Amino acid sequence: MIDAASALFAEKGYEAVSVRDILNVVNGAPGMFYYYFKSKQDIYLASMEQYIAKRLKRKCRILEDEAVSFEEKLPIFRSMVEEDIQGYMENFAPRCDASISDTSYKLYDLVHMLDCMVVPYSRFIL
Repeated sequence: MIDAASALFAEKGYEAVSVRDILNVVNGAPGMFYYYFKSKQDIYLASMEQYIAKRLKRKCRILEDEAVSFEEKLPIFRSMVEEDIQGYMENFAPRCDASISDTSYKLYDLVHMLDCMVVPYSRFIL
């Protein structure tokens, strides 16, 4: 369900996606959705957490690992900047026609993703 919701949010934006849209993709019933999530906001936050976890957490652990050389860390760091942040911006950045809530959710997630990178990044550049 989270993967379906993520794809819809990336395609249409938060405001344009309904719980029914998500359920239609997964052939589910409302009871199924509300068993796992309290609201559309909850599944949106879960989809952003999944995105961040998939993209950054493993890479951040490698950047923090003192046993890994700088030369090995450098391409990982570049991919965090080039692929992960840029990929997020391409898929989830607020569009000019986005509502205030759509924009605020996406900016919150971007800040959260950057926050996950602060400590590993600072240790890497020192």
